Amino acid sequence: MKRNLKKHLLRALSLSLFLAALIPMLSVALFASSEDAADLADTARGTLATAEEQAEAEALFRRYFEGDTLPFSFRLGDTTYSSFDEDFTVRRGSNGMIATHRDGIEVEVVWDYNFTYAEMEWQINFTNTASENSAVLSEVYSLDISYQGETPYLNYSMGDVNYDPYIYTAYDTPLMPGMTMFFEPGCGKSTGHQRPYYRLTTETGGLILALGWQGRWKAEFSTEAKDGRTAVNIRGGQYEFSSYLKPGERVSTPSVVLLCFRGNDKYRAINMWRRWFYDCAAFRNKKGELMDPQISFGPSMSITPEQNEGNMIAQLTQYYNTYGNRPHTLYWIDAGWYPLNGSISLPETNSYWRYTGTWRVDTNRFPTKFADVRSVLADGCKMVLWFEPERVIAGTELFERKDLILSAVNDARTYLLNMGNPDAVAYAATAVLNILEETGAAIYRQDFNVDPYAYWYNADKAEGANRTGITENRYIQGLMSYYTTLLKELDYPIDMCASGAMRNDISVMKFSITLTVSDTATDKTIEQQNIRLCGNEWFSMSYGPGSTNPYQALSTLSYFSSVAGSEVWEEISHLMLGDYYPLTEASVGNDAWCAYQFYDQRYDEGFAVFIRRPDSEMSNKKWVLCGLDPTKKYQITELYTGKRTVKTGEELMTTGFGVFLGAGSGALYKFAEYNK
Repeated sequence: MKRNLKKHLLRALSLSLFLAALIPMLSVALFASSEDAADLADTARGTLATAEEQAEAEALFRRYFEGDTLPFSFRLGDTTYSSFDEDFTVRRGSNGMIATHRDGIEVEVVWDYNFTYAEMEWQINFTNTASENSAVLSEVYSLDISYQGETPYLNYSMGDVNYDPYIYTAYDTPLMPGMTMFFEPGCGKSTGHQRPYYRLTTETGGLILALGWQGRWKAEFSTEAKDGRTAVNIRGGQYEFSSYLKPGERVSTPSVVLLCFRGNDKYRAINMWRRWFYDCAAFRNKKGELMDPQISFGPSMSITPEQNEGNMIAQLTQYYNTYGNRPHTLYWIDAGWYPLNGSISLPETNSYWRYTGTWRVDTNRFPTKFADVRSVLADGCKMVLWFEPERVIAGTELFERKDLILSAVNDARTYLLNMGNPDAVAYAATAVLNILEETGAAIYRQDFNVDPYAYWYNADKAEGANRTGITENRYIQGLMSYYTTLLKELDYPIDMCASGAMRNDISVMKFSITLTVSDTATDKTIEQQNIRLCGNEWFSMSYGPGSTNPYQALSTLSYFSSVAGSEVWEEISHLMLGDYYPLTEASVGNDAWCAYQFYDQRYDEGFAVFIRRPDSEMSNKKWVLCGLDPTKKYQITELYTGKRTVKTGEELMTTGFGVFLGAGSGALYKFAEYNK
C-alpha cells in the first residue's frame, strides 16, 4: 500500500464532488481492456475461442450496438424502448454512446469487448439533464435479448446460504417451449441463494451470461417455438426499479458480461469463461501478475475480547517453532479488533464482534496497533484485516451520525451506513485507509452481515411515491465508488465476504478474492465438496482450511489454504487456474462419488480429485481424463501414497484408469508429462 495518508484523506473527502460523474468512468475501469487482454494472451492457460467463435462474437456485438435493436430495454413514462428512435439524439464513441431523450433523460451506454475471447460487456446509466423531475423510469432491463437453437438447456447454480445442503449446486435444465424460469437472490446480496451466472447451450452453440450487481437482481428465461427451433428470451436487471429522476440525478443498471461459444461441449464453455476471466478480468498487481496461492494462519476467525498482542505473538512463536520450514504467507486477523465507543472495549458477550461502527484499533488490547505482531511475521507475510463498514450497531460512534445511516422497521439495534450518501462513502474510505496504513495491513477484508433490502425499502417509502429502487441504486453506485477509492491504494485484491460468499457477482469478482466461500462448517463435507465441484466452473481463487485427514482435505481443497497438509497442497495449487473439468454431477446424497480435474497446458501438468462418500456402495470406478495431449506420456502419482504409473494421454482420455477407494475416503492424483 502507498504510504501517503494525506493523499488518502483528500481523495476520500473529494468523493462527494465527483460521485455523479464516477459511474461511466468506473465501468470502463473495471471492464477488461481489449488492448490489455491481448498483451496478456501469452500468459493464458487453457481453452481459447476459435476463429469462428471470435467472428460470431464480433457480429453479435455489431448487431447489438450498431443495428436497430439494442440488447437492453426500458420504459420511460408510457413508452417502452428497445431502440433509440426519433425521440433520441445519439452520439457514438469508441467505448459507448449517449442517447438524449427529447425530455432530457440521457441514456449512457458503456461497453467493452475482447473478440479474441469471444467476449463483450456493457452497462447503462440514466441521467436527468432537465430542470424538472423526469417521467417514471421503469421496467429497466440491462439485458434483453433472444437466442434461438435446437434443444436448449440452461446451466445455473444455487448461491450461498449457511447450512443449505444445496449451496453452489449446479443444474442443467432443458428448456421446453412455453417454459419460464425466473431467478433472484431473495435478499439484497447478489449471490445469496442464487448466483447470476448462466450458460445457455443448444445443439450448435450458446451464450455464457453474468450480471454484475451487488444488490437484488432478477433474471428471466422464457421460451417459445419459432421457425422450427426454440427461441429463448432472456431479460435481467435490478429486481425492482420504478422511479422518476430528480434534476441531475443518475441511476445505473447491472452490468452484463456475454461470451459466445460453438457446439454443445460443456467443458469447452466452462473453460472459455475461465480463460477469459483469468487472462482479462481478474485482479492483477502493478506487475500484471495474478495473486499466487497462499497459506493462511491467524489467531482465530474472530478475535475474542481476551485476545491481545501478547497472545498473538505467542501463537505466532509456537507456529514458527512447528512449521518454520513452511511459513505461512497470510496472517488473517478477523472481526473484533475495534472498540465499542471511544476507549471502551467490546462487551464480553457471545456477539461481541457484531458491535461494528467505531473504526479504530482497540489500543487497550492492541497498544502498538499490531506493529509488535508484524515484527515477528515471516518475511513476505501479508496481514489480512477484517472490516464491516456498512453495519452500524447502536452505541457505536457511527450510530451517532444519524445523517449517514439508514434504519429498518422493527430493528432499533442494527443500522446501515448509507453508501448512497457521498459523505458516508468518504467517511468509510477515510477511516479504512487510515487504519490500513497505521496497522500495515496489506489485504482489506470486507464482510457484510446484514440483509440491506429492508433498509432500502424503508428509505424508498420515506421518499414518497414513484421512488421504488432508488435507494438501492444509489447505494450500489456508492459501493463501487468506495471500492475504486480503496483499490487505487491497494497492491492486493479485496477479500470479499458477506456472511460467507453472498456478494460475489461479476462486478465484485473482477477485483476480489474469496477467503470465505461459505459460512457452512468445514465438517459439512458434502456441501464443501459441491462448493469446489460447482464453484470451480466459474472461479478458483478461494480458501479452504486444509487438513491432515485426506477426506476432509480433499473436501475443502482450494487455491488458498491453511498450513495443515500443505506438502500435498503445494504439489498442485499452482494448477488451479488452468482448465477445469467436473467429472461427476453434483449430488447432495451421501452415497455418491465426487470427482473433478484441473489441467494447465503451460506446465503439461494437472491433477484429479476422487472422493467416495461414506454410504457409496461402489468401491471401484474407471475415470477418463480430459484435455491432455494424446501423443504424450504422463506419469500419474497418487500424492498421499506415492504410488506411480505411466500412461499415454490417449489412454487416459479413452480407456481411462481405475480408482479404488474405501467408503468415506479420497485420492489425489497428479499427472505430469513423462519424458523418460
